[in-house]
Amino acid sequence: MPRASVSPPWGSDIADTITSLGDYFVTADGRQLITVMDAALDASARAGKPVRIV
Repeated sequence: MPRASVSPPWGSDIADTITSLGDYFVTADGRQLITVMDAALDASARAGKPVRIV
């Protein structure tokens, strides 16, 4: 199937602020999920403790 004929299931109805897949995933308070996860993993590594997701 040619690439141009494939579209995401949500179509093109997304916010103008979303310019990459990283922008698409946000937390309930509006922060980028990948940035939050990166900070959590970094803090976990520095503290020598596992990340706990609840």
